[in-house]
Amino acid sequence: SKLQNETIKHLQNAVVEAKKDYDRRFNNSQRVEKSTVSDVWSPITPTVFNNGDVHDI
Repeated sequence: SKLQNETIKHLQNAVVEAKKDYDRRFNNSQRVEKSTVSDVWSPITPTVFNNGDVHDI
């Protein structure tokens, strides 16, 4: 549904912003493993997007 898609986008944006903030805070004091957004989302993307609501945009 449209609401689901909007919620997913907001959650993705929140994770991206949190990761940027985390990297900014800790990058100078210690090396953190860099992961991309696709690394974060790949485990759940098939579950979220293969539920038949993809075309309800």
